[in-house]
Amino acid sequence: MCPVTDEEADGEIVAVHKGVTYALCCKRCLKKFEKDPEKYIKKLNQTK
Repeated sequence: MCPVTDEEADGEIVAVHKGVTYALCCKRCLKKFEKDPEKYIKKLNQTK
């Protein structure tokens, strides 16, 4: 699950933050995630 868009992520595009790997759905989301990873990690944790 892409933490930026909540779309399905196939694992081809990933970002690593503090030792944790996050799958993203596209390069655009990767750029957004890398700019402010804590914002998207918090959002992802709230949906669990």
